[in-house]
Amino acid sequence: MKRTVVILAALSLCGIVAPLVAREHGTVVCESSDGHREFCRAYTADGVHLRRQLSRTNCVEGRNWGYNDRGIWVDDGCRAEFELGSRGGDSYRERERDRWETLVCESDYGKTHRCSIERHREVRLRRQLSRTDCVFERTWGYNSREIWVRDGCRAEFSIERDR
Repeated sequence: MKRTVVILAALSLCGIVAPLVAREHGTVVCESSDGHREFCRAYTADGVHLRRQLSRTNCVEGRNWGYNDRGIWVDDGCRAEFELGSRGGDSYRERERDRWETLVCESDYGKTHRCSIERHREVRLRRQLSRTDCVFERTWGYNSREIWVRDGCRAEFSIERDR
């Protein structure tokens, strides 16, 4: 064990291991430069959650971001800060569940559909369900009372509760 630590320390000083060492907890910023796919090494065994979108492009899990057992990938202009999970009882996932609720809102046959929401702080597109792209302020949006979708957009939205 000591030998491994010494070897990793020596290699990291040379800049060889730094990209291979991943944080277990905390946040990671991963950015798709010029619309190209990027991969950010991270410890993902306890889950990954998009904490804060940094790009104008909507970051939609499974479409232009995701993760595997080696790290997080982003594509098509998605830039975001991701929260790495925690095994503890007070995990990020549990805290987020208390703060956010989920709502599915669907546009049928290209018509605009409105889904009522309670007082909130923020609305985020969590997961696109349709083949039609859900683009903020074009095929979906929200105001103080509702989320609206149109032109075939069907998606799962996360709504931050107003405290």
